[in-house]
Amino acid sequence: ISAPMLKDFALCDKSKKSYEAILDFLNGKLKKFKIFNLSPMNNKAKNCTKILGKVTGGNLTCIISTIGTPWQINTTKKILLLEDTSVSGYHLDRLLTHMNNSGLFKNIAAIIFGDFGCDVSKILNEFSKKINIPVYKSDNFGHKKNNLPFGYGFDGIIKKENINSFNIEMTPQ
Repeated sequence: ISAPMLKDFALCDKSKKSYEAILDFLNGKLKKFKIFNLSPMNNKAKNCTKILGKVTGGNLTCIISTIGTPWQINTTKKILLLEDTSVSGYHLDRLLTHMNNSGLFKNIAAIIFGDFGCDVSKILNEFSKKINIPVYKSDNFGHKKNNLPFGYGFDGIIKKENINSFNIEMTPQ
């Protein structure tokens, strides 16, 4: 599970919603995670009404460091959630290009970008237009105030709520 860490609880620097979601899940009060208000970043995403896939992802820099190793991420038919902290635009472009050149976007179901610690919207928009995969953006997970949890290997479903808003529900298998 990607969620606020223990140090975040001690520092009280995340939103109440972020803490409640992970605590309610761990206490059995919450059976699945939800992230609302996904914004479609390309036409492929806007035109989808439902996308199914196992959830994977995490910190982009960490994922890149596993390429070519036995621990390389498997993205086939997955919904990939990516975030990072204070990554510059040129560095983000290089990381996404490397992932794409490594074939990790070849058979993917969708990508959801979270928070990157700074404004990299120009790079994310350019990338989203070039790739033939549904791409969404959310400010509800990453390293800022909102850090809603998501579960690795959970069954994910992205659903269209209205013309420009989508949600993802993630349920343990």
